[in-house]
Formats: sequence, C-alpha cells, structure tokens
Amino acid sequence: MKTISVRVNGALAQQIGSSHVQVALAEGHTVADLLDALCRQHPSSSDLIRRAIPVIQGNHVSPDAALPAGHQISLLMPVAGG
Repeated sequence: MKTISVRVNGALAQQIGSSHVQVALAEGHTVADLLDALCRQHPSSSDLIRRAIPVIQGNHVSPDAALPAGHQISLLMPVAGG
C-alpha cells in the first residue's frame, strides 16, 4: 500500500473540511481508482469529486492514467464564466 496525497480546493475542500486528503492504495492503481476511493471516504462529496479535474505536476490527466509514485495529485474544480 502507498499513501497518495490529494490536494483539493474550492467547494470540494469546503465540503470535505480540508484542503489535503490522504488516500491509501495498492501499487499500480489509476486516477480512477483514486477517485473511487475518495468517493468511498467522502460519499456526500462524490458528485463534486466526479466533476473535479485531476492534475499531476501541472498537467491534466485522464482517469486511466497511472498514479506516479511520490507525486501529489490535485483535484481542481471547473470554473465557468468568461
């Protein structure tokens, strides 16, 4: 098992009650697995978690992307407007 550090912001951070969350996952998991685990840990926030944009090292990543060891993942909430 490895612990993944997840940074959240905006409405998601307010709903979870923290801007940082730790998630334990076995090696070889994907961003989608991480999102599933977060939804299980914070079921009342699952809608927001599913809408968040996953970012690793400043790059948007797809749900099927592997979770690299030692990197923090950020979940950014989409913003509308112009």
